[in-house]
Amino acid sequence: SGNDDNKTLSIRVRVSDEHNASLEKSVEITLLDDEHEDSDGDGFTDHDENEWGSDPFDADSVPNEPPVDLHLTNASITENRPATTIVGQFEAIDPDDPEQIGQYVFSLVNGQGDEANEDFHLDANGTLLTNHSLDFEAEEIDGNATLSIRVRVADEHNASFEKTFSIILLDESQFISNFVAELNATYGDEPFDLNATSTSGLPVQYFSSNPSVAEVDANGTVNLKGAGQATITAFQNGGGITDAAPDLNATVTVGKAALDAIALEASRAYLQENPELTFRYEGFVNDENASSLNEEPSIETTATVASPSGEYPITLSGGEAENYHFIHHGSILTIGKAFQEITFNQELDGMVFGQEPIELNATASSGLPVIYHSSAPEIAEVNGTLLFIRDAGEVVLIATQEGNENILAAEPVERNFEIMDVTPPVISLLGSSTVYHEAATDYEDAGAVAFDSLEGDVTHLIETNSTVNADEPGDYEVVYNVTDNHDNVAVTVLREVIVVDTTAPSLEVHGGEPLLVNYPASDALIETTESNATEQNVDSSSQTLEFSFPVPLFAHGLVLPPDLSLDAIERIELLGLDHEEAIVVWSHDDEEQTNPSSTDDLSLSETNATTDGFLDYNSSVSLEPMPDVHWEPVSLLTQHVHLYLKPGILISSEWQLGDFEIFGTLENVVILEAGDTFEDPGFLAEDTVDGDLTDEVETHHDLNNLVPGDYHIVYQVEDKAGNVTQSGRLVRVVDHSAPLLTLRGHDHVEVAAGHPYEDEGASAFDVVDGNLSSLIVTGNSVNVELPGTYGVTFVVVDSRGNLAEIERAVVVRDWNPHELDITLAGDFVMENAPSGDLVGEFTAFKPGEELPHQFYLRDGNGSEDNDLFYLENGRLHVADSIDFEDKDELSIRVESVSSNGARFEKIFTIKVGDAQIPTVATGEVSEVGETSAYVSGSLLEEGGNPILRIGFELSETPFGEDENETIVFVPADELIAHLDVLLPETEYHVRAVAENAEGIGYGDSSTFHTENASALYGAVEIEGRRNWVASNWFGDVYRTETPWIYHSQLGWLYMASEDQYSIWLWSSDLGWVWTTAENYPYLYRYDDGAWLNFAFFTDAKRIFYNYLTEGWELYDAE
Repeated sequence: SGNDDNKTLSIRVRVSDEHNASLEKSVEITLLDDEHEDSDGDGFTDHDENEWGSDPFDADSVPNEPPVDLHLTNASITENRPATTIVGQFEAIDPDDPEQIGQYVFSLVNGQGDEANEDFHLDANGTLLTNHSLDFEAEEIDGNATLSIRVRVADEHNASFEKTFSIILLDESQFISNFVAELNATYGDEPFDLNATSTSGLPVQYFSSNPSVAEVDANGTVNLKGAGQATITAFQNGGGITDAAPDLNATVTVGKAALDAIALEASRAYLQENPELTFRYEGFVNDENASSLNEEPSIETTATVASPSGEYPITLSGGEAENYHFIHHGSILTIGKAFQEITFNQELDGMVFGQEPIELNATASSGLPVIYHSSAPEIAEVNGTLLFIRDAGEVVLIATQEGNENILAAEPVERNFEIMDVTPPVISLLGSSTVYHEAATDYEDAGAVAFDSLEGDVTHLIETNSTVNADEPGDYEVVYNVTDNHDNVAVTVLREVIVVDTTAPSLEVHGGEPLLVNYPASDALIETTESNATEQNVDSSSQTLEFSFPVPLFAHGLVLPPDLSLDAIERIELLGLDHEEAIVVWSHDDEEQTNPSSTDDLSLSETNATTDGFLDYNSSVSLEPMPDVHWEPVSLLTQHVHLYLKPGILISSEWQLGDFEIFGTLENVVILEAGDTFEDPGFLAEDTVDGDLTDEVETHHDLNNLVPGDYHIVYQVEDKAGNVTQSGRLVRVVDHSAPLLTLRGHDHVEVAAGHPYEDEGASAFDVVDGNLSSLIVTGNSVNVELPGTYGVTFVVVDSRGNLAEIERAVVVRDWNPHELDITLAGDFVMENAPSGDLVGEFTAFKPGEELPHQFYLRDGNGSEDNDLFYLENGRLHVADSIDFEDKDELSIRVESVSSNGARFEKIFTIKVGDAQIPTVATGEVSEVGETSAYVSGSLLEEGGNPILRIGFELSETPFGEDENETIVFVPADELIAHLDVLLPETEYHVRAVAENAEGIGYGDSSTFHTENASALYGAVEIEGRRNWVASNWFGDVYRTETPWIYHSQLGWLYMASEDQYSIWLWSSDLGWVWTTAENYPYLYRYDDGAWLNFAFFTDAKRIFYNYLTEGWELYDAE
């Protein structure tokens, strides 16, 4: 049976063991067509691999290819030669044996081209020999005779190759061979042999037409005698049955030998005669020398006596010889630089600073110009051949000549000499020759400068002597002298210093503090500046407001009238107290302004309005409004402000002095509480000449410490020279003292809880405002329903906002415990009760009005077990685990709080119940199958706590023997369970289980054994391999707790048994397949209805034969 390519053979095999138990099985053998089949996929057919000796089922076996060609070393033979004459040697061309070291068998075979096989034979080495003497005339056709043979070669694997050869049969007449027609050589080459041969085997003779060029002896050795040409004739005159061979001529051309003529290097100095030039030879042969030359080459150079230093070529030319041709090699003539020396005998001693330059006259023997170098150019500087005197001192003058491209540098010549300085320096005063200096200030002299014609600026050498005493007025002088470094002394110069005292004493006010203030203007003047009209003929005059303010201060801002825009102001200027210093603090150019509004017809009603020197308390301290214009504070104390209006802006008649307020800072201000005694913080007056003048200071003021307000104290001091200094201080009298509050009655009062309380009150008195008792505000928070300490507060505020406060402590004593109580409905809890379980409910009681209460667990005596509970709306709940074995009674502390704050605490005892573990009984096991069974049980007693877990425990070993390693818990609320994940043929142990918070209760253990009705029925466990079983028909299988199995050859499979004789399997490669113990390894595939034969298995492949497609299926092994 089978298709066109393969044949299938069917056999049946039986096997019997020693007990004659047997098994029979049908086996199909596929007969493959090896002409086309490539079983191992290596690209060679099975037929070829069998031919070559390679394994057709092993891709790694080396294929043997047959030889691809045959070669015969000689394919001709002369007639009339005896039998066994050697014709030639066969050689095999084999790609497997490129070195031809293999063993081959050569043979004459029948086939196309075998007509002359009987005339020859082959020995074991592949040598072709004749069987008898051959006759040219018998085989001759059109003057040629050829014999055809067919030869086969086989390698050691019997791979073979066949080829037809034509053997040329030669006529008996002879001819000369192996003689070239043209030979080339060079004079001096070694002798060489002529190897011409004749086909008759008779010796060949030679003749030379020109022995002076090429001489040939009887042995055919050619000796070269000279350059030229000669003709050598090879001849064989014949003999016996052999005719003479035709002569052959060869032309021998002998070329001249190369002879190198090599010039030798030479050298000389610049301007000297050229030395004799020489050369040598390389390349003479046959022990010859220059005497064998007809004419020697000539040698010359391009250099002359006047040639500059450098390298010049030496060249060779010419020469004549019969057997040599010349190769000329030039060389170099090197001309070196010439020697020179310097002569420098000029007199250089006795030179002085300031003299004219000197012409230097050193010469060099080469005639080249001499270069000069000064060791100190700052003293004597060389410019060309001129020496310029720049300073005094010692100098080394060096004369050099560096040579040029033809002359060597000369040895330098040095001359040492000294230049003298004899001119004194000149002193010039800086500043005036007469100076007025303020006494008691540091005098710093302007000094002087000194200049020396040689040394330049010698100011640092000036010696200054001064008699000036800046602390004493009088006439003094400063004397200046200087000597240069060459001891030349300058003329002495004097300065007169007159010390005078024009400085007023300093007056420093101590203590106090800075204070921000604002004051309205106290005085004002109007200044008008006239100017020319503009092109539009509009008046362009400008006006200035000059304001004075009550006190000096450091100003930083100004309030303006509401209708005075900043656009109307040109600038604002502050003046010092002495009117000598002015600072512009604001300028219109520094601000981005809008166009000014019209201010036509403005005028000031009072141009010289004044106010009193000091303002009252209420009008001078207000800091509102804020300034309309402000600037960065400057360190200039001022009472005067100039406000410059833009041209054309007129002053309004509505403006008043009070519309202009200055903002600033007063230093050293003393804030004095009304009624307190003023103690001046002090001052210090010092004069640079008179010293400490503090005791001479005069003080002026009208301070009243009982009336709040601002007061200005003026300090004045005068030194002996009549210099006067003034300063001042602002004293602000304020009322910051609170009224005096006094309690009526005691400051500590007690009252029983629930009893009424009446307070006695307080009285108040203020230094300024008098009796303020009627203005006292009382705060009374006493709650007699809530024990505790309360404060009754009394507060009063005077007319300036000064507040006084006092408090009385009122203690509400605690409730009488005999009148208060808390009760608990429910004081029992079972151990292990769950969190949130209700224990009981609290109720609170108090005498009098019945009020709602809140309840809290509180720390304190009896609160040891508070953490086990929590309260919610007066109800007590379990919060944490409670254990009867730990404590059978629990203590908690509870507080009740009424809606009005009445509190009461009480200790309660909670009794704990003793819980037990559950009691269960194991029922019977029923409907036991291969992988499932039913089990039942009953819960006899819950134990007083909720059941946390109930069901069955299942184990493959008796309980307690394996430390529960294989125990599986199966939950079952009603203690009825269907076990459906069991293993076939396995003994199981089962028991009922129930668990509460107290522990676990177990029923008695029951044992049952699962059945095995699957196709693996009868499989036995493999010793030492857990979960592996061996089936007598299905092989080795690894079983899991699921339907998945692992077959030792088929890999992972999903198994679904119908019964113990058949099985459905699923794999990722095959899909669903079905087999039985009788059919395996034949498998029926569900997807395409094909029968598959599991033919064989390797480490890499699983191979199936498909009877539906009549083809092979290969799948990768895992």
